[in-house]
This record gives sequence, C-alpha cells and structure tokens, in this order.
Amino acid sequence: DKTEGFCVNVGLYFGNKRRNDIDNFLKPIMDVLMTSGVYPDDSLVTDLIVAKRYSKENPRLEISVY
Repeated sequence: DKTEGFCVNVGLYFGNKRRNDIDNFLKPIMDVLMTSGVYPDDSLVTDLIVAKRYSKENPRLEISVY
C-alpha cells in the first residue's frame, strides 16, 4: 500500500533580527496543518523546506503544501 507524501514549504518572515529559532516554530505549524485537515498525518510529509527571512514592513508566515 503506497501512501502519497507531501512537501511543505515554510517561509518565516520576522519583523526584527533578534534571535528567532526557526525549529521552535515548526512543530506547532505542522500540527496546525494536520489538525485543520491540510493533510491527514504529518508523518506523511516527505520534504520540509524552511526559510527564515526578515521583513520589518510585512512580517508573515507563508506556507505551501504540495
């Protein structure tokens, strides 16, 4: 039984350059995606791409799942 995997691309855009550990943000993001029904189980994620950027004017979180 082959189960299709998912790729998750996360862009974290912080408003300042103070110390922000991106690994602390990942688990809650992955859990929210699963509980909201984006994918059935986060163990099906085969690729995880994470970028930390800075945007003082527009701090945000960008997520793509494919």
